[in-house]
Amino acid sequence: MSQDKFFYGGQAVLEGVMMRGRTTYAVAVRRPDGEIQVLRERLRSIIYTHRFWKLPLLRGLAGLWEQLHLGMKALVWSANIQAAGEQVELSANAIRITIGIAIVGALLFFLGVPLLAAGFLSRGHGSLFFGIVDGIVRIALLLLYLYAISFK
Repeated sequence: MSQDKFFYGGQAVLEGVMMRGRTTYAVAVRRPDGEIQVLRERLRSIIYTHRFWKLPLLRGLAGLWEQLHLGMKALVWSANIQAAGEQVELSANAIRITIGIAIVGALLFFLGVPLLAAGFLSRGHGSLFFGIVDGIVRIALLLLYLYAISFK
């Protein structure tokens, strides 16, 4: 029985990295005293157990949600390690609300603003002009965003 090809992935966390495998994930963080602390847990997700979540669109949405949740969990854990004694625990609801606000904000910023700006600036012109203005506004917002986050 041959196994399907699996792509391992990860993300940066505060002073460390999170890596995800088939069945487990691990987070390694450098503590303020210089030691490395590692958290390793098994992935417990319904998308691997129920056939319903294997449908193409639902599989993608469930995978996106799982990665967002796992990434936030790893970031919160690494922040707690960096706080060193100032344990700030976030509840599951606080994490969900944070993710929800981030998604809505990103959609408004990168989809809503360009559409509104293009609609306003392209009044009386054709759809080609609307598309060009929309693309220019999206690129400008992306460059502005990248510029804004490049500062420490």
